[in-house]
Amino acid sequence: MTSLLNISTLNYEDVLSHYKSADKNELISTLKDCFLYAPHKVDLICQLLINICQSDSSLILIITELLTTPSPSIQSNISLLIYSKTLNFNIPSINSKVIENEIFKNKENDILKDRELEINEYLNNLECFLEEIKSKLHFNVKIDELEFFKIIFIIKNYQFDIYECLDELTKYSTNDIDYLAILYLINNEELDSFYLINLFLRSIHDKENVNTLLKIFPMMNKQIRDRLIAFIFEYFINRKFFRHSPDTKNFFDSEEEISELKKFIDEDTVREMKKFVSIQNLESFLPDFKNIYEVKKINPVKKEDFNVNQDKEGFYRDFCLLGSPSISHFLSYLEIYKEEMRMTEEDQKIFLDIFNEIFENRTSFKRIVLEKMSKFKFIN
Repeated sequence: MTSLLNISTLNYEDVLSHYKSADKNELISTLKDCFLYAPHKVDLICQLLINICQSDSSLILIITELLTTPSPSIQSNISLLIYSKTLNFNIPSINSKVIENEIFKNKENDILKDRELEINEYLNNLECFLEEIKSKLHFNVKIDELEFFKIIFIIKNYQFDIYECLDELTKYSTNDIDYLAILYLINNEELDSFYLINLFLRSIHDKENVNTLLKIFPMMNKQIRDRLIAFIFEYFINRKFFRHSPDTKNFFDSEEEISELKKFIDEDTVREMKKFVSIQNLESFLPDFKNIYEVKKINPVKKEDFNVNQDKEGFYRDFCLLGSPSISHFLSYLEIYKEEMRMTEEDQKIFLDIFNEIFENRTSFKRIVLEKMSKFKFIN
């Protein structure tokens, strides 16, 4: 049996037939999730409900109660209002398509009245964002804030499966609008940046997508844009050795595209890139930033010159230099001086500042040593 959340024009009759004969509680429990989290399914689900209610009027009150019970989430409340308006409730300020019917005609929903300020503020923010896109980037955006909201909600609510998210977006949107929705979420909401970056990478299907992505770069949160550039490099540019593989996408492979991408690369971008990209590949791609990613020579302290009895900053600095030749050196001296290296939170901060300064460009060294220090409770 197809879930109500997977309803489509192709399976509509089968889903309708199932729920007409199914246990009422099954429909009600599924409906609640649809109303709260799936506004993009509104047209088909509302049509199905009108058909079912024509033969079972007892559902009318239950559906009305579900739609008029507010949620703690502003976005879920907007979803409830979209469903209500589509079912012909009396909600003049929600500009959503209406399926004409007498069953729900002119019913009231006080969610908007009770939470009018926050709902209007959220929708106004979406409208302003779309207007800003039109004016600053000269996008021909043919979508209103409610339709845009539905795309945003797909991205938020399908985080559990990126492939299902992409599948839903393919059915209800276009790549340009998807990119704008991801951009909005990057700049305005705290979603996992790796998930949003992955959505960008996996939805690039042609050169026009590349152009669109580069076009929205100026408006993107700088920190996440820097991380996205690192992944674009690894996912596309650095895969030139695999170009003959049938599943490899050949984007960001022209001089024009790479030149445009490099316009957004500065020292902070390179610092972010070196977390994910090898020094060798950075040298090849960004030779002008060698001072940022180059591993600086460290002059170690000899064991016979190491003085335990000095102030904390001097001790931590000399300890790091003592262990600098290799990870095994560092961990061996950590065992030898384990009592001296038991630190308060304030001491840990002093140590970590010095440690990160000395080993600034030795990414693997830092990661492995800090993991070991954390494991053995030297640092929190």
